[in-house]
Amino acid sequence: MFSIFKATQLDLLRSKFELFFIVLFPSILVFLLGTMLASLDNADSPIETMSIEYVVESSEPLTVQTVDELVAQFDDVEDIRLIASTDLAGSRERLEGGELSAVIVFEEPFALRIYEGNDDVQNRAVHMVFEGVSRIVASYEVVAAHMMAQQTNASNAGALGAEASGAENTATGNSPTGSPATGSPLTGSPTDTETSLVGAKSFGASSSMMDYYAVTMIVMIMFMGGAGGSALFFYEARKEGTLRRVLVSPHSRVSIYLQYVLRYIPMCIVQVLIVMLMSSTFFGAHYAATWQANALLFFMLFAAGFACNAVALVIGMFLYKVNPMPILMPLMWVILFLGGTFNKGVYIEGFSNFMPPYAIQVAAFDLVRFGNSEKSIVVIIGSCIVLAAAMFIGSILFNRRKVSY
Repeated sequence: MFSIFKATQLDLLRSKFELFFIVLFPSILVFLLGTMLASLDNADSPIETMSIEYVVESSEPLTVQTVDELVAQFDDVEDIRLIASTDLAGSRERLEGGELSAVIVFEEPFALRIYEGNDDVQNRAVHMVFEGVSRIVASYEVVAAHMMAQQTNASNAGALGAEASGAENTATGNSPTGSPATGSPLTGSPTDTETSLVGAKSFGASSSMMDYYAVTMIVMIMFMGGAGGSALFFYEARKEGTLRRVLVSPHSRVSIYLQYVLRYIPMCIVQVLIVMLMSSTFFGAHYAATWQANALLFFMLFAAGFACNAVALVIGMFLYKVNPMPILMPLMWVILFLGGTFNKGVYIEGFSNFMPPYAIQVAAFDLVRFGNSEKSIVVIIGSCIVLAAAMFIGSILFNRRKVSY
């Protein structure tokens, strides 16, 4: 049943061209990008003193007090200077002129609006710092709300107890000794009773720029190499005459086509494994914090790559008489460029986020950096749906085509 699949795997092992792009090409990319490109965007780039003006657009006492306490905490940080401002327009003019690193607006209820400066490294630093501030404040708000609810419940319980005690004392002739208004306050601190609500989050691994490059390398390989090779398959099979010999075999056309699709399973596995293993072994890539998350990352990249090959094989069915590479390569390059694969700073709102490479990379970074698996699962499900549709449509078209290969 799988004789054609086995034959294609043997042909793959004998093809120096395909072995180069499956094994050597990813290896060369890892070494080149790992040794040369990482220095272009070093995660440890030094940051000079950042002058940040802030504007408080809130008259709510708690928000104002929170900002004052926050500014006081930053007084001990040498590299960050927080400067109060009441003129947002003027602050933004100084920001555009390069005098400031950023402008922060504190809104009501407590929220942050950040105006970025001209330095990308400082912009990332500002976002990281105040993202942490926002999370801390949100955590304390949760604790405060929980404590208020606890105090309200305790007060209500005390009031009910006092009423019951008063009724009992009245019946026995004794007078009550206290009331809810004069009773003793709650004892204990939030940190004693609500430790589970706020805790330190350890990601378990330190990210490096190689983590970013490795993911983008895999995405580039699956779209430029895998998809290009799949689209080229029918053109080369027709040119070599192997397709004609297969079509006269006793196998049904549907079976032939499905085996052609399945031939890409080993290739996708090898390509992803080579990049992940070599980048982690030789260049310190960490990926996710747990082996379960790394397994999910591998399966997501494999599923996306396999689906990409299946779609390209369908496209190649229509371009079997001409070399499809001059047609598909520019298109793939544009998709990767707009998806942020070649430059993470490239992003067009309402367009880039619909590019498949962008969705794959965002899901991978969300899993690697924060341990969030939701987007990865969505990519896997979407890839499986695309794969099933490509196999179904491709097998029908391949079975019904009257063109002589």
